[in-house]
Amino acid sequence: MDPQVAYQVISSNESQATIYGVLRHLDLKPNHPNYEDYVQEAWVVFYLWLQEPKAKWLSPKQQRSIGYTRMYRHLINLLIHDQRHAQHRDDGDVPSVMQLITNDTPKWQLDWLGLPLSTRQLKIIWYLVEYGENQQVVAQKLGVNRKTIQRELSAIRKIIRANNLIAEVKKCKI
Repeated sequence: MDPQVAYQVISSNESQATIYGVLRHLDLKPNHPNYEDYVQEAWVVFYLWLQEPKAKWLSPKQQRSIGYTRMYRHLINLLIHDQRHAQHRDDGDVPSVMQLITNDTPKWQLDWLGLPLSTRQLKIIWYLVEYGENQQVVAQKLGVNRKTIQRELSAIRKIIRANNLIAEVKKCKI
């Protein structure tokens, strides 16, 4: 489809209703912090669909129907990605494991604090602190997935938070 014709199709009232209908279906409202970004993504996906050769042979209703499905799938993938990304950020109230445990922290001191850490968690901390490795390198050395390392670090943070050990950890210079 000619780009000029595609823009005319997108700017029609029916297509506008389709684009904003997808956003409404995903419960994206104008007060969402990334609302305009999602609107732009929907426009681009719809435009790219209209540029495909098979789109010009379909009726406008069929074009909008297939465009709706493509926009929905694309935006739901973006939302899932954004939610996962937000979950992996530090909370801010709990310091990172690197801030809590230093090279000088022996295992007996961790035991004294009452941290019920597994052997794998201790190895992860040791690689991160002693060698200054990143999570990917630690995962390769331990033969696990990077997500496993992230999950273990999250578990360590939860243990610290659950046992309210932040003050004690700071006292011990961990």
